[in-house]
Amino acid sequence: MDQTYVPLTDLSQLKDELQIPDAMWMRLRKTFKLSKKYSLSKVKQIQTGEYHWQQHTFMKVDLIADLVHIPPETIRHICMFDKESRKASYATLRSLIDKALDKERPNLRPGEKLYLKISFDGCALSKTMSVVIGTIQLMYESKRKRRLRSPFDNLQFLVYEGKEDYDQMRSSLSEFCNELKTLMNRRVDSFDFTPSYSPNSTVTIYPVIVVDMACLICIMGIYACYKTNSTYRCCWCSVTKHDLADFNFDGHDLRDVSQMHASSDPGNNEGCRHDPIFKFMRMTLILPDTLHLLMSQVKLMTKMLLLSVNDPRFGREVLNHFKSIGITMRQMQPNEDILTTFAGSRLNYEQCLKILNKKDGLLAIYKRYCNEGDEYADKVKLLWDQCYTLLGMCVKRKSKVTEQEWLEYAKVFGKNFVSLYPKTYVSSYMHVLVYHIGYFLEKYSNLDRFANFAIECLKDWFLKQHQHMPADPGTGNQVVRLL
Repeated sequence: MDQTYVPLTDLSQLKDELQIPDAMWMRLRKTFKLSKKYSLSKVKQIQTGEYHWQQHTFMKVDLIADLVHIPPETIRHICMFDKESRKASYATLRSLIDKALDKERPNLRPGEKLYLKISFDGCALSKTMSVVIGTIQLMYESKRKRRLRSPFDNLQFLVYEGKEDYDQMRSSLSEFCNELKTLMNRRVDSFDFTPSYSPNSTVTIYPVIVVDMACLICIMGIYACYKTNSTYRCCWCSVTKHDLADFNFDGHDLRDVSQMHASSDPGNNEGCRHDPIFKFMRMTLILPDTLHLLMSQVKLMTKMLLLSVNDPRFGREVLNHFKSIGITMRQMQPNEDILTTFAGSRLNYEQCLKILNKKDGLLAIYKRYCNEGDEYADKVKLLWDQCYTLLGMCVKRKSKVTEQEWLEYAKVFGKNFVSLYPKTYVSSYMHVLVYHIGYFLEKYSNLDRFANFAIECLKDWFLKQHQHMPADPGTGNQVVRLL
């Protein structure tokens, strides 16, 4: 094929969509015998918009993506670019859903539900600049996992410069919430939608919200319940810090979002400071994010191991074990123990999964240095096995466990944990794992498909692109490139 018929813009977009690393680009060029016209620097120019900078003024759009400057004093929805009219228009929820349906045209199996996952997350682009992004994503059981986890399977509807702040999020989501509430039209958990590509048919869509706990407390209007000194310690229920580590309860009822209201005294209002942003959505539609739940629990379990042994040799062996399974920790400082090094290393989901899957090697090292004897070490191993089983059921493709069956297993794990370690180490995520995951597993069968992999990958993409973003020639302000 003649090289001149391969548009540079198309190859640049392909590199983004397939997430081809920069280091692999030279090999790809050689494999397909591409000339220097397709060099990495040319591709980078396309990706950052510099290649067409002279052809478009600031706030216009190049052939690949929107270049949108985000003024720190304002909050705005993403500007969707209409290639035919060459004009920009603000995206509505209806237009995004229609675009997603038209793009995928899902062929649902009998009885298969179509979910609309709504996600938010904060992203620190630098020490001085953070943004909050909001996305929607279509979810259904037959959708491939690889596609579900792709950052390009999201459709963004929100971005603003700032942190996860209640007032900012409420202001930026007001139109979105009103439109979603209108679509649901007093229905409990779904709405009907007529796609433009098939005007004679209607699909039923089930909206759900999946966010990490830091973002959830913001949209729920409650204080930081994950902090140990908070009176109320859970976003999904009203458990207090006094009962958090008590695993003798038969269960904890979910909050009634419609009854939550603002108060100047959140300590006497079940932790509520503000009205929930999505007050019309029930708590049953707000799912725990198993990605962050797994990471939190694995880090907690590992932390308890490292706390219980004060021997430099143990720390060195643990570091070597982590290195052997492909986990790179930050450099251990002089006179620093392994716990401090572990706490200072920002482990991602894949690394936490490796710790969990290779737990036997870590526990073997622990047993050699355990001061409490082999019997105690065997109890610790049993606790890890129970944790492995519970987390495995969370990420299993299709679970048939009922809420009562889950509670029967999970409460044993919780009781064993507090029999080995101080109750103060029980976290909010651990409480969610024991008391609430069972309900959502019974209702939704597979929680792993709802996990926020796509938006987390999108954050990584944001960070990589931000390193090469051009500045507005007039003001010098940096721009953020949006998908």
